[in-house]
Amino acid sequence: MLLLIEPPGTKHHNVTGSDTQHGQHLLEYSTPEEDEEPDCDDINPPTTVETVASCAQKIDQFLVGKSNSCEFSDRWKREFSERPSWCDADMALQQIKRGKARGSRAALYSRSLIQKALFTLGTFVHHHACLVIFTVIMFFCFCCYGLRYVRIETDVVKLWVARGGRLEEELNFLSRIEKSSSDKAHGETGLGGAYQVVIQTPTVEGDNILTQEGLLEHVTILEEIAKYKVNVAGENWTLADLCFKPPAPKIDKLFAEFVPLIDKIIPCIWITPIDCFWEGSKAIGPHPSIESSSLGFGKEFLTSLSNMDTLSWSNIDPQALLDELAEILDLGDFNSFFHRANIGRGYLDRWCIDPLNTECPTGSPNHFAFCDLIARFLEYAKKHGFEVPIDPEYLHREERKKNQEDEYSIFPFFGIRQKRSLKKSTDNYLNLDGTSNDANRSELSFNDAEAIKTNITKLETVHFLSKLTGNSTNNEQVGTSTVGSKSVGLLEPLKITTPNPKRGSIAYQDDNDFLYEDDEDKEINLNAELCAKYARSFSEWLRNNTDKWHELLKLHEMPLLPNYGEVMTGGCRSFAKDVMSWPQDLIIGGVRIKNGTIESAEALQSVFLVASPTDIYNRFKDGDRIYSKRNLNLTQWNVTVAETVIKTWQRNFTRNLYNHQSNFIIDQKSDAKIVHRRIHPLASTSVTDMLEQFCKFNYSIIFIGYFLMLIYALQAQMKCHGCMLAVDSCIGLAFAGVLTVTFASIAGLGLSTWLGIEFNAATTQIVPFLTLGIGVDNIFLLLHNYHSVMDNVKKDEVGILMKETGMSVMMTSINNILSFLAGTLLPIPALRAFCAQSSILLTFNLIAVLTIFPAIISIDLCRRKSFRRDICCCSVISSFAREGSYMIDVGVKPHIQEKLTVGGTVPSYHNLYSPNDRSDDMEDDLVKPWTLHAFLRHYYIPFLKKGVVKIFVILTCLCLLFAGLIGLRNTTFGLEMSDVLPDQTAPAAFLKARDRYFSFYPMFAVLRGPGIDYAKNQHKIDDYRLTIGSSPFVVKNSEKEPSERYWLSMLRIWLQNLQQKLDQAIADGLIDASTGTIAGEGTDFVGETEKLSTDVNIAYRLACSYGYTYNCTGRIGRVRFVDESGTINMESFYNYLTAWYNSDKMMYHVSLASFIPSPPEWTIENKTRLIPPAGPFEYSQIPFYLTNLSSTPVIIEMVKEIRAICDEFTANGLPNFPTGVAFTFWEQYLHLSGNLFQAICVIAFAVFCVISIIICNPWAAGIILIILLLMTVELTGFLGLVGIKLNPISAVTVITAVGIGVEFTAHVVLAFLTSLGTRNDRMASCIDRVFVPVIHGAFSTLLGIIMLAFSEFEFVVKYFFIVMTALIFIGVINGLALLPVLLSLIGPPCEIEPLDGSHRLSPPPPLQRRIQRTVQESQVHRRNCSDDSNTATLGSENCSTMLLISPPRSGNGGLSGAPRLVPNSHARSASAHIV
Repeated sequence: MLLLIEPPGTKHHNVTGSDTQHGQHLLEYSTPEEDEEPDCDDINPPTTVETVASCAQKIDQFLVGKSNSCEFSDRWKREFSERPSWCDADMALQQIKRGKARGSRAALYSRSLIQKALFTLGTFVHHHACLVIFTVIMFFCFCCYGLRYVRIETDVVKLWVARGGRLEEELNFLSRIEKSSSDKAHGETGLGGAYQVVIQTPTVEGDNILTQEGLLEHVTILEEIAKYKVNVAGENWTLADLCFKPPAPKIDKLFAEFVPLIDKIIPCIWITPIDCFWEGSKAIGPHPSIESSSLGFGKEFLTSLSNMDTLSWSNIDPQALLDELAEILDLGDFNSFFHRANIGRGYLDRWCIDPLNTECPTGSPNHFAFCDLIARFLEYAKKHGFEVPIDPEYLHREERKKNQEDEYSIFPFFGIRQKRSLKKSTDNYLNLDGTSNDANRSELSFNDAEAIKTNITKLETVHFLSKLTGNSTNNEQVGTSTVGSKSVGLLEPLKITTPNPKRGSIAYQDDNDFLYEDDEDKEINLNAELCAKYARSFSEWLRNNTDKWHELLKLHEMPLLPNYGEVMTGGCRSFAKDVMSWPQDLIIGGVRIKNGTIESAEALQSVFLVASPTDIYNRFKDGDRIYSKRNLNLTQWNVTVAETVIKTWQRNFTRNLYNHQSNFIIDQKSDAKIVHRRIHPLASTSVTDMLEQFCKFNYSIIFIGYFLMLIYALQAQMKCHGCMLAVDSCIGLAFAGVLTVTFASIAGLGLSTWLGIEFNAATTQIVPFLTLGIGVDNIFLLLHNYHSVMDNVKKDEVGILMKETGMSVMMTSINNILSFLAGTLLPIPALRAFCAQSSILLTFNLIAVLTIFPAIISIDLCRRKSFRRDICCCSVISSFAREGSYMIDVGVKPHIQEKLTVGGTVPSYHNLYSPNDRSDDMEDDLVKPWTLHAFLRHYYIPFLKKGVVKIFVILTCLCLLFAGLIGLRNTTFGLEMSDVLPDQTAPAAFLKARDRYFSFYPMFAVLRGPGIDYAKNQHKIDDYRLTIGSSPFVVKNSEKEPSERYWLSMLRIWLQNLQQKLDQAIADGLIDASTGTIAGEGTDFVGETEKLSTDVNIAYRLACSYGYTYNCTGRIGRVRFVDESGTINMESFYNYLTAWYNSDKMMYHVSLASFIPSPPEWTIENKTRLIPPAGPFEYSQIPFYLTNLSSTPVIIEMVKEIRAICDEFTANGLPNFPTGVAFTFWEQYLHLSGNLFQAICVIAFAVFCVISIIICNPWAAGIILIILLLMTVELTGFLGLVGIKLNPISAVTVITAVGIGVEFTAHVVLAFLTSLGTRNDRMASCIDRVFVPVIHGAFSTLLGIIMLAFSEFEFVVKYFFIVMTALIFIGVINGLALLPVLLSLIGPPCEIEPLDGSHRLSPPPPLQRRIQRTVQESQVHRRNCSDDSNTATLGSENCSTMLLISPPRSGNGGLSGAPRLVPNSHARSASAHIV
């Protein structure tokens, strides 16, 4: 069938043909008037410019006239008429230069420059896709190589301690001092140790733990801890090897066999509630107990150790033992320390938690006299017909003694008199087995809770009876508490009284008395033997038969239970009662007080200090303790090995307690173990190990998150044709886009590693999801416009896509990057690393989106142009291929008719239109029902245009702002350390228990030298300590002074004691005060003399030493060590320090003074007269205990108060600073508000500047800034309303909210600026343009972070998932509701507007070369075309037209029916032959 349509006049006039590339510009929006005036674009561009061109002309040459309207479809031109500068700023400028429009030239020039750059980039990528992909991928792969050197930081101090300022400088000073101490120290310094903590809570939350069962369980746990051992470097290591304890005294080598005994007697320092009781001795051991046989003949010198097979703190009298050792050894300061520390009888005079323990000493206030009642019990057993078994331990002990009967003792030949008090003898009877106190642990407590309950009930009854009988007892002073019969609730125990010991008794024996024994001795020995055999069985019977006590025991003989709360009121004292006292708040938690005493408590806490690696190294490096570590290779022994030993033991300690049987309960139904943590350990390695474990990438969670994102992306881009994917489906591109963002993120992490940024929990748990969610937004934006670009152009599609979409991508991405960079202003290292890594990853995402992904799109274009299905590229849709040939371009040449065959192709016109235009322009405006776009067109936009709705939106957002302000006011500072760790883990459980029960922190006041003259500032130091001690947060003693003794006061006491001994020696004539010489010695005497005791010798030398001068003349008896005002002699102050440090090391270590550098080594054996002075100290410290620190605001108040005191004394010439956990981790809150405000201001200013520069419109940038600030206030208020505290973590989300909020605002404002019409129309236009991609972006970001909700870290869920989710919803409300309303009311004018007052601006005519014609040809052309004004825009050399044959319509995507003719309304006529 042939159809002939000829243009009018072709039979009468000649029409000149045109170039095929520039002649077919038919679909124009030009008006008839445009052709009536000379058009600047119809003239050839100038080829010659003036020598000196103006700046504007140069800009025009560079930016204007580069876009040609002939290369775009009718649909694109229609869109340009509505949004000129959005589509092409170059064409908008062309219209301004043609006088058809006016607008902001600066904004358009800026836009044109950016669009030109993006177009150039897109075109280059389009034509060199493979090269771009290869180059960028190689660069990314190089960056990925850095992942080999990933270092995960798990040190909590390095992660969360603020960098910069005084705190970092102080920590650097401490690190430098610690390193200096390890290099210069001669022995242990006590610096750098680590606290290990154990918290015990009751089985049922809220129950009282101050019961016999609860306290004995704590004793058992501490015994187990003391016995934990690990094997490192060929040796077994226990807590006794690693703990902090005073050093052993130096003993003459002749008595080396006593060294192990003395070394083991010195216990680890435990801060524990069981120190209130005799059972506290079980924790300090020693473990294992000392075998008395290991002392050899030395035991014969120590009568206090007779009849003991094993020795420990639970059965020895330490002061008596030291007194005996002092008679044969020179213990020096060691013995003095025991006396001055008031060690006394150790634990032998303290209450027993369990009075039925046969080992409970006779000195205990509630000792039960088993030996006095054993005969009665055996008679009772015989009477009632039950058998009393012999203690198996007794049989074992007797057998061991029998094997040792033949051992020879030489001491009877020396006539040594052995005097023992009956009290000591009785102690020996009661310490039956003499074995370690952990034997038969099951006998230490009642069989079950019911038995305990019955026992307590019985004891209370006895107490009631005692009141009836009028029995009472006097109060007894025990430890730190005064306990009377009323507080005990039972009668006073039976007191053993005996006649004075006589010759021949066991209380008084000499060498011949061993051969003779009188009847009384025999009776006592027989009673002791029966006690040894049957006491343990007697104890078991009493436990199991509480209802029969009255049949055997008299009222005053009943076992006596202490009132545990009253005994522990005020705290407990360690073995050194006068120097080691543990405040109540440190060891007991959840306390309820009644009448000034503890009624109940819910938690017990024990703390012990492990020495630093340097101290452990120094402890064993000289081989002095080879007796305990015989297999230790000293040549390989170093600080690193010591550190390995400590960490191995710490991990073993926490692992054993994590898996302790008390942390599990049995489910009655399933008979399975259920975790129910009651024993909470913490070592310095606990948090580090847990963070290291959870800082590893959780690939399963990451995979699920990426899989969900991938599913969403594929679903959003899927289009079907029949049962298979359509040509215009973009599943492959979506898949490639997600992989591109993923690869870019991995490369970004690699570059972060190259740059030295360390990974942490925030990196591994948050960054992959956050960057994926933000990065995929740009993928969606490109794919959203990719379809329209394919419909509109057929040349340089990727360049056009980048020109139209790239600006939005760049604007949002740059602001996101800047927002995270602003987050690095916060001084917290973990957050700085997080923000820096996020910035790098977003930068890499931007690079990938602008290079790799467009290159992939370029490859996909080949598929689409060949009409191949998505994914299934081998399948070609033939109907689409035929559809492309329905568009037939016909060029009409003069007097020549062209005949074209349907189905053929015309290469000259191939680049004009897309084959996907299957409907006319009117159909393009139609939207499918039940879609987001349909809701937008039919409901949301009309709804938002109404004035009432605008008022409602504004009022609603004002309410949100008001709620935000309320929440902002209620926002509190704080970050629970338990939130930083993964939930449901043992360390997190410990921190929660500590936060709940113990508001206690240690601290040190550091004196920072070497510029401090301690001699001149000693009273200032005293005032400094007392001023800090006056704080309500510092624990005080009964004298309202800090509870902890410190080195300067200990030095005074020691000097005063020496002064008294020196004065006594002078009074006794041992020293001549007038000459300063020792009686009987010459003036040149320089050595040690037996005439003076060690202490007097030291005092004598101190009196003669001042500085580096030794002179006794006129000083003995006149120079006072300490004057009446308490001032230590300044002249000899540093000499005194040297003597005290070397002679009283026990007290020095207890004081925790930690002098750096240490005073010079000196002993009394030195033949040098002078005691050398100590050098200037770079470091010394004063200990304090802080309490009542229950919340962050309180801790902040404490930090401010203590800091103010320290600053005041620093200003007065005493450089100092506080240190401790509270100051390390809460210092940041002092500056958090300022840092947060600074960061928000910086990012807000950066966003304002970036947007103002990009769009050259401060008005629009200001509106965006207002919305962003509103979002920030609302988000911060949301934190306060839902109880999320403000801390560095939440501060990061608040800061990044400013940048991420640009995602919801910039697109809207940009679309508003580039639209034409009234504000209301422009508001509708901008929403219609960007609503869908913004919603997609919001949903993709939400989908990207949704997996954060499944993180093991509570802080990730709380501070990132919840807050970021709230940010997305706040952003959507403000960006898609409030912002459009504000724009419709106070929005900035459009960037360009037509001069004719209309709301449409047609694109400029095509850019083409004007062919020189004669005036006649031009006139002929005008006559031929004058019939139809629509042809006025055609070039003078061509008047051709086009016949469009559209494919048949199909209701379901298929093709049916006959082809249809689509007339071109802009063409006057057309001619073609269709065969």
